[in-house]
Amino acid sequence: MNQTLALIGLPTATLLLTAFLLTTNIFQGAVDVLDKAFGAAPKWTQVQNMVHDPATQDLSHGEKPKEAFLALEQAWAEPGDARRVMVLGNSQTMAISLAPGEGPSATPERAWVDLLARQKRAGEVPLLVYRSSTAGLSYTEALWYTHYLASHPAVRPDALVLQLNYQSFWNGGVREGLLEMLDDGAFRKRIEAEAASAQPYSDTFVQAIRAHTETRREKAGSIREDTPPGMRWDGWVRQELEAWPPFAQRAEQRTAFAELLYRLRVYVLKLTPATARTISGTRWNASCAAIESIARICRESGIRLVLFSAPVNPKVNLYRTPEDRETYRKFVHSLEAADGVRVHDLENTIPQQYWGMWLTLPDPLHLGRKGHQLMANQMSAILSEELAR
Repeated sequence: MNQTLALIGLPTATLLLTAFLLTTNIFQGAVDVLDKAFGAAPKWTQVQNMVHDPATQDLSHGEKPKEAFLALEQAWAEPGDARRVMVLGNSQTMAISLAPGEGPSATPERAWVDLLARQKRAGEVPLLVYRSSTAGLSYTEALWYTHYLASHPAVRPDALVLQLNYQSFWNGGVREGLLEMLDDGAFRKRIEAEAASAQPYSDTFVQAIRAHTETRREKAGSIREDTPPGMRWDGWVRQELEAWPPFAQRAEQRTAFAELLYRLRVYVLKLTPATARTISGTRWNASCAAIESIARICRESGIRLVLFSAPVNPKVNLYRTPEDRETYRKFVHSLEAADGVRVHDLENTIPQQYWGMWLTLPDPLHLGRKGHQLMANQMSAILSEELAR
């Protein structure tokens, strides 16, 4: 009897708890309480009303790159005399954190890449600017993108603008959304060659190929050819659940839960995005090698590589020690010496009054509205110089 009750009670309790979590905003409520208790900056300072244009942006932020590149092919189909520019970077290239004195706007906002795409260059060759940026972009992912661009003439840019940021050298791996690019034969051959190249990042590509192969195997085995889709019980259950509004909003619940964990990390553990760290070992070596390979591929493919050290909030120090800064500087100089590329140093070019706040702290990465305008002007001048070389 007790076993029967347990068998019935446990699933029932699980269903009830799941229903409770899906039908309440408990995670978002907890986030709001913590923000208010610790005096976080108003939510409206983190701009959500951004311009969306598939002709100039990967709107999926790396989750559906094949769809994005198809849109890019159409946008770049007849460039005329315009020069094609691809920008790879992290969220600094696509997000705005309003600075003190900057209020909300009903008009969709533009980050510096979007402003650059709109600029009219009097007397100069026009630019077609596109952004394939993702939050937390790793340099192995930047290399991944570069191989695709080099192997597809329809989306091969005249100039590839790559953001360098010390903290980004910590990032690694290739996110799941990018794996669908391996369905392309020419691109897959390039990645397989990298996986076999014994570079510090090669294991990352081995794992990516393995994950993609496993995903395809699972999809192939999940639906039997002799079973009509409408007859599968799991498909019917999902269809019924999708009609239930709380279930359809589960992604928002996941996001709220992740934000709650992040707040606890910042408010309680005092671990913030601005926490200085020393980057060394495997992560550092893999990132450096990936950037060097990007320079080589661009040189071989006739793509002008434009590198720049990203602006950093003057109120934030991303280097834990002077040696960390020197290590980064030495790598930058080695790139310039070995590959003949110039790394434009923009690290200290945006004054502190043009940066926003993140929760209760100076935002280490995201510029305010005026900061993005300054950044767009700087990059316009850089591209004029680089494309004239």
